[in-house]
Amino acid sequence: MLFAAYCYGAVSRNSEWSSDVGLQEIAARRQPLSSVAYNNLGFEYERINKEKEAIAAYETSIKLNPLNHIAWLNLGTLYGSSKDYKKGISFINQSINIFPTYKSYNNLGLLYNEIKDYESAVFYLRKAIEHDPKISKAYMDLGTVYAQTGEFDMALEEFNKALEINPNIADIHYNIAILYEYLDQLDKAKEHFSIAYQLEPSNKIYKERYLTYK
Repeated sequence: MLFAAYCYGAVSRNSEWSSDVGLQEIAARRQPLSSVAYNNLGFEYERINKEKEAIAAYETSIKLNPLNHIAWLNLGTLYGSSKDYKKGISFINQSINIFPTYKSYNNLGLLYNEIKDYESAVFYLRKAIEHDPKISKAYMDLGTVYAQTGEFDMALEEFNKALEINPNIADIHYNIAILYEYLDQLDKAKEHFSIAYQLEPSNKIYKERYLTYK
């Protein structure tokens, strides 16, 4: 099964304010002792796929302020998306030790999911939900983990919780449709493929799956 939520690239980064790279480079030069400026510069480098520069900027941010939990999280998340899971786990844990947030728990859970440590993935995704139960993404991510481990009833329960919070996210409907299709409940699969397509008609995957049921 291919779930839209099962994508490490979907993890969240943090930037205390956002602009383009040129402005952030100017800000860092003007504020060479600002941890925030270097964190934001790292975020912008990462956005344009300059990974080495992003790592250097995040590391500078941390050197300037070792308690900058956002820079630790961003650095760990970047290493995780680059498949350096050991560093990713270590740095995100450092962020959590300084100041735990929904995003740090959620990103750590997704990283553990990447290395198929599903028990840890479930633990940290549940921590993310405990930290902020009003955000639908952690429920969707948790449902994805349960689906991958064959716990389909629990997967559907978490997907539906995500849907209750925000019924207008196409990924949630798509994931529910995939699950129903796998369970051979094709009428329900068709319903949710249709909703996903209606919410994002420009998405080629949603369109293709919707049209298979026309």
